Order: sequence, then C-alpha cells, then structure tokens
Amino acid sequence: DNWNNLIKIAKGEYQLLLHHDECPECETFLSQLKELIEKRNKPNIIFLRCTITTFMGRRLRYHMPYSIITSLLKFTPECLFLHNLIGSPSNVVVRSDSSIDFDNNLKWIVDVEWMFRHLIQPDVNWTVARSLSIMSIYNEETSITSTLKPNIKQLSDSENKYIQNKLGNLFIFNFTMPNKIPSLFLSYLEKILWIIFRIFIILLGVFFNRSKPSWLKN
Repeated sequence: DNWNNLIKIAKGEYQLLLHHDECPECETFLSQLKELIEKRNKPNIIFLRCTITTFMGRRLRYHMPYSIITSLLKFTPECLFLHNLIGSPSNVVVRSDSSIDFDNNLKWIVDVEWMFRHLIQPDVNWTVARSLSIMSIYNEETSITSTLKPNIKQLSDSENKYIQNKLGNLFIFNFTMPNKIPSLFLSYLEKILWIIFRIFIILLGVFFNRSKPSWLKN
C-alpha cells in the first residue's frame, strides 16, 4: 500500500521509488537521467542497472550484464518470473502517464509482476540505461528479503499460481511450476545452467569491478 500511495501522490513527469537501502551510484544521476530521457524520446519505462557490493563490501559490480538484460526483456520478458534480472523497483523509472499500481495480493514477486505488466502494455517504449545505476547496500537486519526468507518457498508457489490465474498460462510457468516429467526435466536443467551462469557472472565481477564512489567512502 505504501508504494501505491506514493505513486498516487507523485506529481512529476517521471516516477522513481527508492528503497531505504538503495541510492543512485553517481552524484550527477538526475542530470544524466534527464539527458537520457530526452535522448530516448521520453520512453515509458527506463530500466537502470543494479549495482551490488563485492569483495566483502569493498568494491562494486553490476548485478547483470547489459546485453543479457536487453535481450531477455526484448524477447522473453516473462523470464522475470524465473530470475529477476533488473533488481528492485528502485531500478525502474516510469513515466507517470504509464504508471500502474502494484498488486496488493503479492509480497514476494510483487516487483517482477509489476515490471512485467509495464512491459506488456500496448505500444510501450522502454529502454535500459547502460551506465546509470542504483546501488544496493544489503543489510540483513533491514532487508525485506530477510523478513520473508522463512516463507519464500511457500510464497513463491502460491503467488505463481495466483499470477497464472491472473495473466494466463505463460510458458515460463513450466519452469516455475513444473508438473509433468518434461517440464520437471527442463526445470532441473535450467537450474543447473543458471548456477553455472551465476558463477560466471561472479567471476566476471572479480575482474570487472570498481571502487565505491567517493561520497560513500567518506
């Protein structure tokens, strides 16, 4: 309800909801965002890069490669229900006239369901900002994920069923809710491939990382 209330009272041309543990990485974030909006002909949605800490919180790396995000959102946006490539709603800038409410019936996958509904709107114009990012500073004591952790499996199962009834039988549900031998096999195979891919991404982060911004160090 808090998120939806913020959407209702927002007055600007664009909306950006920031979680308590997230913030723009760059000090010139707003001016760069304005420039991007004008350059891309005022898109309905702008997906920002998600930056997370590495090396025990001393360095930063991108959560997901730019090419992976753009390709999967373009060809299979429903993949968000399987793996959140974007991050939290803090990584999504929405034009106010295109904004839609969050589904109050959801808790665990409320963010990706919200992103997906934006992506499937008619004639939607979206873009991914290659270099603009939102930095996520994980704190287990205040993290929303941590509060839901004991019930994540149960929430995920029940919410996927709810979304299936709401949006229809998307192909991705063969992976999130496999109920036949072929889909079970594909689900296990996908899990193995995803683990391998995540290891590759983490290794990339070892070589392609950057220092924290000076304002955060201080």
